[in-house]
Amino acid sequence: MHDARLALRALRQNPVFTLVALTTLALGLGATTAIFSVVNAVLLEPLSIAEPSRVMYLRESRLPQFPSFSISPGNYLTWRRETKTFETMGAATSSFLILTGHGDPERLRADRVTSEMFPMLGASPVAGRYFLPSEDKPGGDAVAVLSEGLWRRRFGADPSAIGRSITLSGQPYTVIGVAPQSLTAVLGESQLWVPMAFDEKEAALYGSHYLRALGRLKAGATVQEAKADLDRVALQLEAAFPGSNAGWRVLVDPIHVYLVRNVRGALIMLSVAVVLMLLIVCANVASLTLARGMSRQRELAVRVALGAGRRGLVRAMAELGATGVDASVTFVGADTLHGHHARLAAELGVSDRITFAGQLPSDQVADVLRGASWNVLTSRHDAGPVAVLEAAACGVPTVGVRVGHVADFTVPGVVPAAVPIDEHTPIAAARAIAGALTRDDRPAIAERAEHWARTHDADATARAFDVLYRRLVANSSRRAAASSGSAPRRSR
Repeated sequence: MHDARLALRALRQNPVFTLVALTTLALGLGATTAIFSVVNAVLLEPLSIAEPSRVMYLRESRLPQFPSFSISPGNYLTWRRETKTFETMGAATSSFLILTGHGDPERLRADRVTSEMFPMLGASPVAGRYFLPSEDKPGGDAVAVLSEGLWRRRFGADPSAIGRSITLSGQPYTVIGVAPQSLTAVLGESQLWVPMAFDEKEAALYGSHYLRALGRLKAGATVQEAKADLDRVALQLEAAFPGSNAGWRVLVDPIHVYLVRNVRGALIMLSVAVVLMLLIVCANVASLTLARGMSRQRELAVRVALGAGRRGLVRAMAELGATGVDASVTFVGADTLHGHHARLAAELGVSDRITFAGQLPSDQVADVLRGASWNVLTSRHDAGPVAVLEAAACGVPTVGVRVGHVADFTVPGVVPAAVPIDEHTPIAAARAIAGALTRDDRPAIAERAEHWARTHDADATARAFDVLYRRLVANSSRRAAASSGSAPRRSR
């Protein structure tokens, strides 16, 4: 929570950066989400029919003139009768009829379909039923199935519309059912359907191609087997009717593959482009964040120098406790993070071994040092000379991260142990402290540290400068005298 509050405060302090970053992310994520929604709906989501992987879209082909063409009634009826890999087949053809008698006259797309079509797709009607085989014959009852859209728009989704008579292009038809809107993806934008009802003349047409056909494979049959089966029948038709069937073969595609054939490549390319755009967006935001981080280097260095070392030491105390080392630590200095380290100590269960003394005057700091075994500096960014020197003056050596004056003071009595900065972790700090606490030569180290401090304090430094100054003055006087004695005398 503390880090979250710091992050929110930093964002509020730099509204331009926040606005640019959020806008960039919003545009990238929004475009990615929109395109993925389209790709998911078109390419990934299965069709709303029963076992769509078994439903095939059938077409005829005669190269090179007609690479993909509609089907003749005679060929379709022969396929349905002679093939062995299909459980059932259904055919449809588009037409237009004029609806009158229920509001204004309206020209509607009304497809003729065989009675097998709707049951083959396996989608239940919204209301009523689909065509019966007896209705899909010449002289059968004149019946119609409405689309869900037409039923809601022209009949107000009234269930009593089932069984009602409507007039289509001057002929009366009885409404027997309503097909769900989900079938639009498979059957097209037709608004109503009527039975195909092939008569003998139409059934004998082998050279007129105007049908669309779907077929459901038998369980276990493959697309390759279905293609070979239909090609076998096509060769028989070619031999029987060479005038109309010479060179015609059959194309077989899973229904989903056929429906997305014109958009699949474009959607895949668009998806790749959007993913690349999202990567660019992320790179831009990362660059903005990096630039902002570089501008905050001084602030971050101060924060780490003030807080990171203490946080690492708190965690190091937890590691020491876990290894059975009995030690306690006293933090001296102002609490700049408002109790964060105390809360961390409580979370780690080491509050009883950590004392937060706060800001202390120099004489009290000396008292704390005299009661300590080691002076610990775990910051990765700062190890001031005063802290090291004050501890040494109190006979306390230092252990810490090899940075700043911890790295500079190589005297064994001052800093006999230090952790390399690239290896510094709470575990490494705990090991260094544990090793220092168990040293047998600590009294000798403390004595050398105190001696070193006394020979490097302010008085010693002043005396050294005084001796150096006197030597410089003496040397200068001697050089002046020597120059005066050796100078040539003037003749009178």
